[in-house]
Amino acid sequence: MEHRRALKLPLPENEVRTSDIDGAAVTFGYRSMPYGPYNHDTHEPSGYYDMYVAEFEYDGIEYQIVAEQMEAEEVVKVVLSIICGEEVIVDAQ
Repeated sequence: MEHRRALKLPLPENEVRTSDIDGAAVTFGYRSMPYGPYNHDTHEPSGYYDMYVAEFEYDGIEYQIVAEQMEAEEVVKVVLSIICGEEVIVDAQ
């Protein structure tokens, strides 16, 4: 089974989107997270990393997947592997 574009990427920051994946409503969210050390004068972080959250219920179990420093396509693959129970191909183009 091949799944393509289960989620329209890229996902805007602080916005959630829900996709139907094989009958399961999966809500995805994204946030750019700051990390330190922080500049003593400006209090600016050293940089940012990506954090994605996926929440869904499947087969009576509630899931919340928090993925830090992963690409969105990889997060979708993790969700699809749980719901579909097999290796999947994700094309984010």
